[in-house]
Amino acid sequence: MEPAERLEEVTRHRYGIGPAVPMPGAEPLTAIGFEEPVEFCDRYARGSTRIRREEDPTHLVLPYP
Repeated sequence: MEPAERLEEVTRHRYGIGPAVPMPGAEPLTAIGFEEPVEFCDRYARGSTRIRREEDPTHLVLPYP
């Protein structure tokens, strides 16, 4: 286990909250969108806890039963 990183600085990010469509034909979700990426992405949303195979980008890579 690695020790937690110390926060050396605080950053501020402009953001907006609104609908986002996770994939074509899917229902819109409420999402937060940042002007500049935070960590690795500029849009985050909470979807359902269960996803279909075609919604999981790894289904083309992993051996599914």
